[in-house]
Amino acid sequence: MFAVWIQKSMVRVLNGFALASLVLASAGVVHAGIYDELSPEQKSKIQAGQQVVVMQEAAGSAWPKVWVYQRVDSTPEEAAAVFVDFESAPTYIPNLKKAKISKRVAKNSFEVDYILEVPVLADEEYTVRDVVTSYDQGAAYQVEWNLVRASSTKASTGYAKFETLGTGTLIAYYNFVVPGAFGSGIVKDRAMKQVRDTVNLTVKQIEKQRSSNRSALDRQIQALRQMLN
Repeated sequence: MFAVWIQKSMVRVLNGFALASLVLASAGVVHAGIYDELSPEQKSKIQAGQQVVVMQEAAGSAWPKVWVYQRVDSTPEEAAAVFVDFESAPTYIPNLKKAKISKRVAKNSFEVDYILEVPVLADEEYTVRDVVTSYDQGAAYQVEWNLVRASSTKASTGYAKFETLGTGTLIAYYNFVVPGAFGSGIVKDRAMKQVRDTVNLTVKQIEKQRSSNRSALDRQIQALRQMLN
């Protein structure tokens, strides 16, 4: 969703780790989810409430591909519902000055305009196209985005997935950027940190909505269901 930013890893890169494609549930086949693809060390960190960050160098980009994994105390539907309330994001994501749906492409697809405050340089204005879907027989959710246009960023793609993990939900957040002016130095470091903070603060917002603002969460869930029905 926040397509111009990726995360600097605060955990070591796990060499040799390859992100496998998700296997969707079908008749007689058990769904192999995100959690099953993680190493024992990564699973331990997730169960301890920590983030797991995986980075992979990418040809043609000064920045790597990045996956961020974190558990949230909610159902997948609740987590996805908060995430797809795109216009509420500036209320809990630092430096995000604007998030506005500018075009409804389809029932479950939107173009969202963002303005992100960038230290030292001019604010980055960009638009991404989000597509919201469910999978695993409706038990899991995905939001996939691609960059439409930006004041600096050349290209970007990503997704957020929400799958059941015990009594909670595992969020898998992927982002890959081909940067423009924001390619190095302190600006890059801050940009990388922004993505990890984004996932962590989204988790906090989901749990806050669930515990203290149930009426708002119910409206968000209803909006999600309308996108997918």
